[in-house]
Amino acid sequence: MKILFLAGPHAVGKSYFMEDLAKTKDFFKFDTGPEMRKMHKESGTDKPIFEWVEELEKEFGPMVTCDMLCKVLESKKQKKDNIIVTGYRQIEGIEYTIDYFQPEDYEILYIDGNIDLLLSNYIKREGPIDKDTFKKKLVSEEEWGLRKVKEYVLNNHEHCQYVVKQSNYDTITTHIFDDNKQYIKNRDDNDG
Repeated sequence: MKILFLAGPHAVGKSYFMEDLAKTKDFFKFDTGPEMRKMHKESGTDKPIFEWVEELEKEFGPMVTCDMLCKVLESKKQKKDNIIVTGYRQIEGIEYTIDYFQPEDYEILYIDGNIDLLLSNYIKREGPIDKDTFKKKLVSEEEWGLRKVKEYVLNNHEHCQYVVKQSNYDTITTHIFDDNKQYIKNRDDNDG
């Protein structure tokens, strides 16, 4: 099994990249956001999702939602060995998923972009928002854990890649699902 984790701020183009990659590779796509919202809805609670998650974590431990997401992914992945996961905003969720599945290979790809690009993409997708309000959204996302994901990727070069998009036309590449990557890695291991 190989897992590609896509991380980055709102409207940077993670979903677009995932769909673009789907044109050439066979993998299972898993977005943690919609899955969490579905589980929240199915719980029957009238509490906001963040309160619901907070209560679950107090009762069952801080990794309970990660465990729930991994079990959903395991049941839905349809025997596919190549998986792309997006939506994690905390490095702990990514690490938990790696520990849970023990993939033969994984990559954390953090896609970043400047504020003007992100704002433009967000407006196209969600509708009008002023720059200050959007900046607050980004800061909130960073404080919730995305800043730590970015720092992790920048400080760990094995299994991690950091890309800054200048425009929506930038090319982003990943080789995690290419068969020759494992061959090259094995050949290099034998040479040393």
